[in-house]
Amino acid sequence: MIPRRAFAAALLCASFCMPAFAAEDAAAPTVQWVMPWKAGTTLVYAMEDTTTEVRGDQRSRSRSTSTTEVRITEASKEGFVQSWTGTGGRFQVLEGDRAAEALMQQFASAFDGVALEVQLNAAGNYARAGNIAELAPRLREAFLAGAQLGLDQQLAKTGEDVSGEARLKAMERMQGIVDRMTAPAVLEAMLTRNVQWYNGFVGIDVEPDETYELHTELPNPFGGPTFPATLTFSLAVSSEDPEDLFVSFDQRIDPEKGRAAVIGATRALLGEDVPENSLQALAFSMVDEGLFVVHRPTGTVEMFEAVRTTKFGDFEKVERHRLRLTSGGHGHVWRDEQEAEAAAAK
Repeated sequence: MIPRRAFAAALLCASFCMPAFAAEDAAAPTVQWVMPWKAGTTLVYAMEDTTTEVRGDQRSRSRSTSTTEVRITEASKEGFVQSWTGTGGRFQVLEGDRAAEALMQQFASAFDGVALEVQLNAAGNYARAGNIAELAPRLREAFLAGAQLGLDQQLAKTGEDVSGEARLKAMERMQGIVDRMTAPAVLEAMLTRNVQWYNGFVGIDVEPDETYELHTELPNPFGGPTFPATLTFSLAVSSEDPEDLFVSFDQRIDPEKGRAAVIGATRALLGEDVPENSLQALAFSMVDEGLFVVHRPTGTVEMFEAVRTTKFGDFEKVERHRLRLTSGGHGHVWRDEQEAEAAAAK
């Protein structure tokens, strides 16, 4: 029997290479998202991540928040170095088992003020991660602590001796999985997914209110077959304020053609063979959806949301990432939060 969490980790680590979106022979008139970056540019966002997991009749939901600073630390004709630094991180379990809440808060505190650096190309789009090697040892230690806690809880539920041979063998297996999860390519896929989206569409020059479609192959961070996917995106100018651009995207992995990549990634993560027929009947899907609100004159992202929905078997996971610029007086708010506040005020 394949551990469902291992299969989920392999699937959720799928990365992608954002292509150049400047449309050839686009019908005039077009609208361009101008590049916002120059040396010293600093943007401060309120960040919120929420994760909801449902398996059968079991449901869990968690939320993490922080203040996130995005800063250009280097600029040259080759491109830019962009740093992402979170401070004041807080983790909460909103529904479900709260056993890991303290550990996750400890994890957030340990990385408070630690920057993730990425390289942007000359056009301002994501190129690669910059300091993964520096972060890897600390992340490995944190992942191991989480794995040990999860294992002890699982063994305690089954009544097995948590200090005995069963635990030692299980921990040895988990250490191997953690080692593979903290390989550079896998860490880059996990840590920069939303950073890649954030930097993926800068520079598009397309006809507004039109939908563009791209068939692409997403790299597999574990090696092996790629993930065939279809990406659609569109740009619109606000009817209320012509200085506001709205850019939306939708990316879907082909559930049939991507099966080989999923099986290969699961095998690579577990470090052992996986019977192909054990996954063939397991229906899965992965969909990424997102929205940008962009200040048209400067190209600055004022609000950004990315939602990934992953399903396999009876398991569903929804990960929502949000950024809202805290400066500039743009006045944009999340509609669901505004509605909740209005309802609470009644």
